[in-house]
Amino acid sequence: MLSAALVVTAAGAAGAVALAPETARTWVAGTAIVAWACMAAVATTASVRLRRALRRAEARSGELEMTKNNWMQHGAETDQLVNTTLPAIARQLAHGTSADDILAGTPTPPTRTCGGYCTSSPARWPNPHGGPPRRGRRSSGCCGNGTGG
Repeated sequence: MLSAALVVTAAGAAGAVALAPETARTWVAGTAIVAWACMAAVATTASVRLRRALRRAEARSGELEMTKNNWMQHGAETDQLVNTTLPAIARQLAHGTSADDILAGTPTPPTRTCGGYCTSSPARWPNPHGGPPRRGRRSSGCCGNGTGG
């Protein structure tokens, strides 16, 4: 598309030079060449910037989709915790089961691949690297899979 536009404008400029009076032809040719070169530079720059912007938008779209999926998974896990796990723990406590026995029988969350970001490790869940849970920091071996996510 860009090359076709450049060819058409070059043809228009050549036509203008050919139709110019003999005494002004040199001046018209110089003006047409400079104008065409400026137009080509602007069009090329715009085309390059547009391609870069499209690549960035595609990359951000992928990141947004991954974030949305992580958010949905986190919401589902929260629903599971609030609607199933905590009521079951409350019933067990009400029936006299000790807290240590309940915690020992409570399942831990599954290890998930999060793209190298440990963003959703609750405080009671262990960090695969030891120490406090990591939140939003890039780290190789994050999420316990040894590959950085």
